[in-house]
Amino acid sequence: MRTVPPGPDDTFASHVPAWKIPGLRARLTAAEHEGRLGEPCGHEHRALVRRWARGYALHSRQQAEKERQGKAGRAPGGWKAGAERGPGTGRRRIATGARLKAIEAATAASFAPRDWLTAELLPGDIVRAYEATQDPLRAMGSVRPSYRRYLQWLHWRRSLGPVADLRVEAGPVLRHHPELREFGLAHQGAGLYRGTVEGELVPTLRVFCARHRIPLRVLPGAG
Repeated sequence: MRTVPPGPDDTFASHVPAWKIPGLRARLTAAEHEGRLGEPCGHEHRALVRRWARGYALHSRQQAEKERQGKAGRAPGGWKAGAERGPGTGRRRIATGARLKAIEAATAASFAPRDWLTAELLPGDIVRAYEATQDPLRAMGSVRPSYRRYLQWLHWRRSLGPVADLRVEAGPVLRHHPELREFGLAHQGAGLYRGTVEGELVPTLRVFCARHRIPLRVLPGAG
């Protein structure tokens, strides 16, 4: 069977005990992963620094590619070319941050006094809710998503039920998961990730952490 020869950082001196090698290789892999995430180098050993630099070089190329795509215009569906999407949600998310809050607030106001997440849909409800989003988004200097995308988002959002933004801490993890950054969490060191997760992503985050057996704790405060 053909095997891939080890890289320059994967070979160890003869005096290194065999039982230490898996752990050392894991540290090298983690250092390269930190570089790929764009984190500052916190290592002193030259092998770890080399691995971090290898990952950071890839991170720099990816950032340059995103900037190049961003200047090219917008991707189909209104998302800026190269922009990150929420993990596990595909094209169902139509906005993030303040724009998403404005759409949710306008939709809720159009259903008042009924709860827009649980009320039974009546004829004209969705059209009225869609029209209600125009003025708030225009005031922000933004435009509405297409009616079809809004319709898909509304049904998906109602299926999630009431969810709110949560400030959470995930970890410690045995290996880094880039998906945690897509949820809005930042690496705090020692394998811990912390940050505020938008309500739409909270159910997906809980499923992700349960699947990978990552401890998840809700922190006080929402921001």
